[in-house]
Amino acid sequence: MAEKVQCQAHGEREATFVCRHIVDSLDTRRAVGFYWSRDQLASRPDAWCTECERIRVAEGGEWSDKAIEFAQVKLLCGGCYDRAKSIWLEARRADTEREC
Repeated sequence: MAEKVQCQAHGEREATFVCRHIVDSLDTRRAVGFYWSRDQLASRPDAWCTECERIRVAEGGEWSDKAIEFAQVKLLCGGCYDRAKSIWLEARRADTEREC
Protein backbone atom coordinates (compact mmCIF):
# COMPACT_ATOMS: atom_id res chain seq x y z
CA MET A 1 0.00 0.00 0.00
CA ALA A 2 1.29 3.47 -0.89
CA GLU A 3 2.34 5.88 1.83
CA LYS A 4 -0.04 8.76 2.50
CA VAL A 5 0.61 12.47 2.94
CA GLN A 6 -1.68 15.23 4.21
CA CYS A 7 -2.13 18.05 1.66
CA GLN A 8 -3.79 21.40 2.43
CA ALA A 9 -5.47 21.40 -0.98
CA HIS A 10 -6.39 17.73 -1.39
CA GLY A 11 -6.47 16.18 2.08
CA GLU A 12 -4.94 12.75 2.65
CA ARG A 13 -3.49 11.39 -0.58
CA GLU A 14 -0.83 9.08 -1.91
CA ALA A 15 2.73 10.36 -1.39
CA THR A 16 4.68 10.98 -4.60
CA PHE A 17 8.16 12.29 -5.42
CA VAL A 18 9.08 14.75 -8.18
CA CYS A 19 11.88 17.19 -8.96
CA ARG A 20 11.65 20.74 -7.64
CA HIS A 21 11.05 22.07 -11.17
CA ILE A 22 7.81 20.11 -11.47
CA VAL A 23 6.74 21.47 -8.07
CA ASP A 24 7.53 25.01 -9.30
CA SER A 25 5.36 24.41 -12.38
CA LEU A 26 2.31 24.21 -10.10
CA ASP A 27 2.80 27.94 -9.39
CA THR A 28 4.03 29.07 -12.80
CA ARG A 29 1.69 26.80 -14.85
CA ARG A 30 4.65 26.46 -17.25
CA ALA A 31 5.24 22.96 -18.62
CA VAL A 32 8.75 21.77 -17.77
CA GLY A 33 8.50 18.20 -19.06
CA PHE A 34 7.42 15.07 -17.22
CA TYR A 35 9.66 11.99 -17.31
CA TRP A 36 9.36 8.77 -15.31
CA SER A 37 10.93 5.34 -15.32
CA ARG A 38 9.06 2.63 -17.19
CA ASP A 39 10.44 0.22 -14.60
CA GLN A 40 8.30 1.71 -11.83
CA LEU A 41 4.96 -0.01 -11.46
CA ALA A 42 3.40 2.67 -9.24
CA SER A 43 0.33 4.51 -10.48
CA ARG A 44 2.25 7.73 -9.91
CA PRO A 45 5.94 6.94 -10.46
CA ASP A 46 8.72 9.32 -9.43
CA ALA A 47 8.90 12.09 -12.05
CA TRP A 48 11.37 14.70 -13.24
CA CYS A 49 11.54 17.53 -15.77
CA THR A 50 13.35 17.95 -19.09
CA GLU A 51 16.34 19.76 -17.54
CA CYS A 52 16.76 17.01 -14.94
CA GLU A 53 16.57 14.43 -17.74
CA ARG A 54 19.30 16.25 -19.70
CA ILE A 55 21.59 16.19 -16.69
CA ARG A 56 20.77 12.55 -15.89
CA VAL A 57 21.58 11.52 -19.48
CA ALA A 58 24.80 13.58 -19.44
CA GLU A 59 25.74 11.71 -16.25
CA GLY A 60 25.59 8.40 -18.11
CA GLY A 61 21.86 7.84 -17.60
CA GLU A 62 22.29 7.51 -13.84
CA TRP A 63 21.07 9.52 -10.89
CA SER A 64 24.53 10.76 -9.93
CA ASP A 65 25.12 13.11 -7.00
CA LYS A 66 25.13 16.01 -9.49
CA ALA A 67 21.77 14.98 -10.99
CA ILE A 68 20.20 14.41 -7.57
CA GLU A 69 21.45 17.78 -6.31
CA PHE A 70 20.00 19.53 -9.36
CA ALA A 71 16.64 17.74 -9.07
CA GLN A 72 16.14 18.52 -5.37
CA VAL A 73 13.42 15.87 -5.12
CA LYS A 74 10.26 17.01 -3.30
CA LEU A 75 7.24 15.28 -1.82
CA LEU A 76 3.84 15.93 -3.44
CA CYS A 77 0.42 14.49 -2.77
CA GLY A 78 -1.20 12.45 -5.54
CA GLY A 79 -3.62 15.29 -6.33
CA CYS A 80 -0.81 17.81 -6.82
CA TYR A 81 1.11 15.22 -8.88
CA ASP A 82 -1.90 14.80 -11.16
CA ARG A 83 -2.26 18.57 -11.51
CA ALA A 84 1.45 18.96 -12.38
CA LYS A 85 1.22 16.15 -14.93
CA SER A 86 -1.87 17.76 -16.48
CA ILE A 87 0.08 21.01 -17.03
CA TRP A 88 2.56 19.00 -19.09
CA LEU A 89 -0.18 17.07 -20.92
CA GLU A 90 -2.06 20.27 -21.84
CA ALA A 91 1.12 21.83 -23.26
CA ARG A 92 1.91 18.65 -25.17
CA ARG A 93 -1.59 18.57 -26.69
CA ALA A 94 -1.31 22.23 -27.68
CA ASP A 95 2.05 21.57 -29.37
CA THR A 96 0.57 18.60 -31.25
CA GLU A 97 -2.41 20.66 -32.44
CA ARG A 98 -0.08 23.40 -33.72
CA GLU A 99 1.86 20.83 -35.74
CA CYS A 100 -1.28 19.58 -37.51
